[in-house]
Amino acid sequence: MADEKKPKVSTSYAAFMIFGGIAVLLGFGGLGVWAATARLDSAVIALGRVVVESNRKTIQHLEGGIVRQIFVDESDHVKNGEVLVELDVELSVLALCVVDLENTGCFTLLFALAA
Repeated sequence: MADEKKPKVSTSYAAFMIFGGIAVLLGFGGLGVWAATARLDSAVIALGRVVVESNRKTIQHLEGGIVRQIFVDESDHVKNGEVLVELDVELSVLALCVVDLENTGCFTLLFALAA
């Protein structure tokens, strides 16, 4: 049994490298042929609108309040100084009168508004 010959195992990677090189060339070649011959006008066509979000401005009253009327709609173009909303001033005046209790004219206004 000592005289038996063991089969020789090949340790050469040349065949794998050739096969891998051919696969890579065929893959990139096929991709290049497809890219060169594909029709771009046959892509999916959809309608849309691009809107820049930085143009949206949030407006807020400094002290808060109740909005009585809004004069603009969404996507309206506004000019500098244009009135956008009207606040309900009665509650603001009432709150000011309560804070300024020493002013007697404020009590008169308070009772006039409450009536």
